[in-house]
Amino acid sequence: MIGALTAMTLFACSESSLDDLQGTYKAPEEVTVTAAADQGVEKDGKTKRLYNVSFSTANGDVLTMQFVGDGYFLHEAAFTPAAAADAKKGNYVLGKSFYTRKGGGLALQVTRGILTVGKAEDNYTISGSLWLEDGNVIRVSGGGVIEYVPTDPVEVPLLKSATNNYDGSITMVFTTGGYTETLNMETYQMEYEGTGYDLQVTIYSADGKLHPGTYEPGTGYKAGCQEEMEFWGQKYLVDAGTIWYTIENGQKTPLYIANGKIEVVKTGPTYTVTLDQGKGGILVQYDGPIADLDESGDVEAYTMTNALSAVCYAAYGAPILDVVLATGDVSVDPATYAYTGNGTYVQFEIYSADGMLEPGEYTIATDDASFQPGTFRGGYDSMWGAGGTFYNHVTDGAAGVPTYITEGTLTVSGTTGTPRTFTLVAGNKVFKGIVDLKAFGF
Repeated sequence: MIGALTAMTLFACSESSLDDLQGTYKAPEEVTVTAAADQGVEKDGKTKRLYNVSFSTANGDVLTMQFVGDGYFLHEAAFTPAAAADAKKGNYVLGKSFYTRKGGGLALQVTRGILTVGKAEDNYTISGSLWLEDGNVIRVSGGGVIEYVPTDPVEVPLLKSATNNYDGSITMVFTTGGYTETLNMETYQMEYEGTGYDLQVTIYSADGKLHPGTYEPGTGYKAGCQEEMEFWGQKYLVDAGTIWYTIENGQKTPLYIANGKIEVVKTGPTYTVTLDQGKGGILVQYDGPIADLDESGDVEAYTMTNALSAVCYAAYGAPILDVVLATGDVSVDPATYAYTGNGTYVQFEIYSADGMLEPGEYTIATDDASFQPGTFRGGYDSMWGAGGTFYNHVTDGAAGVPTYITEGTLTVSGTTGTPRTFTLVAGNKVFKGIVDLKAFGF
């Protein structure tokens, strides 16, 4: 029994405890890095970023790491290993992280270990023990300077809510989607599944409308914070102001925004809202309608969070891809085409000879002759009912009379293998939603 307990104790030791067990385990090689270099940041989907960084020693050894995050710069964290297919924020990628000794020897893969990254403006430090594929261990310390410059913003393509607070301020919540939230009726706490990001923005506005301009913290927008509120005699702290949320591992983690500028630009019925904290901060952007706060008061907007169907007819000789998106809780039975819920659905009929949907701007085709690559078909009567691109309202499961789209431009964004964002602007109407074609076999 004593022998078994001793064995269990040894195996329960942490990796750091094993580092210095002389005799049984080879002592780690001390590696001090004196310089760091950015080897490029790769985009993987809407928010995921891969940071390729090399750290070099005075004698020419190089540690090359690929870290995973979500901003334009490498963040502070204790990074742990993960395979490329499973890697997420806070991991480094196995197969992309290795150590090369002076003279251009073999690149030895990093197989395990924790590497902690620290950051003070552009000055980065690293520390930790890493195991190499040849069985040796290196204990790394030191750092260097890496200057990251904001490039492409993180996109939050969907409007979750837009509210006039009637206190001289307005609040908008934008989201990437990708997660669900449910109120636990026993604990009265929100529960989360999936991963995603929210941006909450509170801007000061005397008339309760969103106006173009550049907003600074304190005078233009409310910095993120927690405020005390009282409910049924109990006092609670609640989030308020401008906040960047990360949703993962069942948690919603706030980053309170107290610096940087918010720029609002308006083109027709479409707003572009950008939060830019500059070097070392986050860069986030929403592009779409905000009807409830629109300064013109004449915009009809629909945010579609339900992808009901995506069907390609190329196998039948027709270069057509039909995509149906819906708002609210609208759903449809694929066998009977019976709708349930309340809201609005939109059918997009897009030219596609192979079922692929390339990002870009699509113009409207008003007849069969003009229905060519780069177009979407306007609404029309067909022998099967409504055809082309149209929208319809659903009330208690009953669909109304379809309204044909006969003008406008459809913009499709997203990279190969990621969900596509649809934005259709037709006069004063704007339809925006997301569809993951992979979910429908594409």
